[in-house]
Amino acid sequence: MLNKVMTQCTSLKNHRILQKNQGISNGLPLFILIVGYIFNDLLIKALSTFTSLTKNIVYDKN
Repeated sequence: MLNKVMTQCTSLKNHRILQKNQGISNGLPLFILIVGYIFNDLLIKALSTFTSLTKNIVYDKN
C-alpha cells in the first residue's frame, strides 16, 4: 500500500516538473518575440537619429 502511494507521488511530481518545463518552453518564443520587437524599435530609432545627424553635416568645400 505504501509503495503504491509513493509511486503515485513520484508520478505526480514528475508530471508537475514536465508541466513546468513545457510552460517555460511555451513562454520562451513569446519572450524572444517581445525582446526582438523592442530591439528592432531601438535600432530603427538609432538609425533614424544617425541619418538625421549626418544629413545636417555641412562639408567644407575647400
